[in-house]
Amino acid sequence: MTWRAARLLVTEVAGTIPESMAPHSPVPFIVGVGRSGTTLLRFMLDAHSELCIPPETGFLPGAAALLADEANARERFFALVTGFKTWGDFSVDSERFHDALSALEPFGVSAGVRAFYRTYAERHGKPRFGDKSPNYSTKLPVILAVLPEARFIHIIRDGRDVALSNRDVWFGKDKSVEQLVDIWRRRIAITRQLAAECPHYMELRYEDLVRDSETELRRVDAAVARTGAARDRAIASLDFSLIGRPDTYAEALRARAVWLHLDEEIFTRKMATARAYPELAGEVEEAVASLGLDAFRTECLRPVDASTFAAPVERPFYEVHGEHRVATGHYQHTLRYADHVRPVAVALQQWLAAGTTT
Repeated sequence: MTWRAARLLVTEVAGTIPESMAPHSPVPFIVGVGRSGTTLLRFMLDAHSELCIPPETGFLPGAAALLADEANARERFFALVTGFKTWGDFSVDSERFHDALSALEPFGVSAGVRAFYRTYAERHGKPRFGDKSPNYSTKLPVILAVLPEARFIHIIRDGRDVALSNRDVWFGKDKSVEQLVDIWRRRIAITRQLAAECPHYMELRYEDLVRDSETELRRVDAAVARTGAARDRAIASLDFSLIGRPDTYAEALRARAVWLHLDEEIFTRKMATARAYPELAGEVEEAVASLGLDAFRTECLRPVDASTFAAPVERPFYEVHGEHRVATGHYQHTLRYADHVRPVAVALQQWLAAGTTT
């Protein structure tokens, strides 16, 4: 089987990975003591053409509680969100939201939370979403339990200004400035203590944001765009078989592989897509005849063993194809494993052995 047929036979699976296994874009969570500029930052981020941040949600701690017992979680989660005091602030159609939850199979609370944000964002024509709920500043681990992709942005304002601002609203009228400053100090201390266990957390000064918005927003953008570089989170490196059966791998690495067992509908769609390319029809049928149709009902995404870079068992397709293109005058040179690919592989191996981090 050539690499072209292998690539084609696995490509269709990319859209069939369960929601719980699919990679998720980082989700910015704006937190902080009330009257610290959380709303200002929300409007700034929401002004981005691709990012949508709803009004305060508040229901995520309740959603996290459902993780302990997900029996009938779909309907319980729907009732929680639509019955929460903030539901009316989102202007989301309840039937549309229910349909979004019904489309999740299997259903999980985290997937349901993403469906809520996604439904809100789609209403505004944007692909990504975030959250601005100041009180989540004391719930960081709870939020992470529901959305591991959360990126916390803790905005901090001078405590004296926060205290004076809070005296003008209902929840601060019966407190002295000293009491309000003490609340501010304790809240920040709690958030920082919890943040020590969070892989993605940054602090932003309100005064800096007002004075130099561009610089501070670039810092925020860099923080929420990172996927796996922070602290002890690593980006998984996976590959798939180009030669031989696509549903198996070395025994020593099987436990760390990602196995995708395709149902009949997905499998049928996958094979139909592969066979829809007439220029590859012969290669696809040759692979099926050689390995059997059932071999393609399971896909194995395998952890890459960085300690070795094995040479191909047979001549890579790109060499054979390159020689043909050179012979017909389309290319000037042929890309070869020994001359071009292996040196890069060896350099990467040396880089990894040296423990390089930059």
